[in-house]
Amino acid sequence: METMSEDPNIFHLTAVVYGSAPGDPQDDDAQIEAFGELPRRVEVKFKARIPDTGLLQDQARLDTWGQLYTHSVYADLKHSQDWRCAFCDKPARESSSSFASWMHLRPPRMNIFVHLLCDASGPCGEETYPQAASCVSCQSEESAHSDLQRCSKCKLSRYCGVDCQRADWGRHKKLITTIIS
Repeated sequence: METMSEDPNIFHLTAVVYGSAPGDPQDDDAQIEAFGELPRRVEVKFKARIPDTGLLQDQARLDTWGQLYTHSVYADLKHSQDWRCAFCDKPARESSSSFASWMHLRPPRMNIFVHLLCDASGPCGEETYPQAASCVSCQSEESAHSDLQRCSKCKLSRYCGVDCQRADWGRHKKLITTIIS
């Protein structure tokens, strides 16, 4: 296990994504028997330098910056694999998230827990958002059903090909240096 740096200017984010994969058992007992826990999950840890040390003196601004940073890595988590709804076998399109933060600590920390769903507004409703299995850049419906290529540096984000990866590079290159696991 990697030890976290105690540099107060480093923000620590742990993201835990819950969902299922095609063919996973939908019965709770069958999932526990198959995986040893409920449900399938991926945990990714990030460390990002806080861009302005003045943020450490202004709790409200630091909280806002932490939430914006978390939002900036969200697409990479959602589009990291062929996720299915945590409660049924339909493709995941939306998510329900909760946060726990300790931004007052030095270094500041935040956890995000993401539950991928087919429809966040009700039990398995309309398909209005791009599938989690789609390309992180174009998010086309067709890309969800193709063999996507992973970013060779972070091994998390998936793309249709070089054109989509180049189009997303400005956003994604900031994320790559912050992933620690």
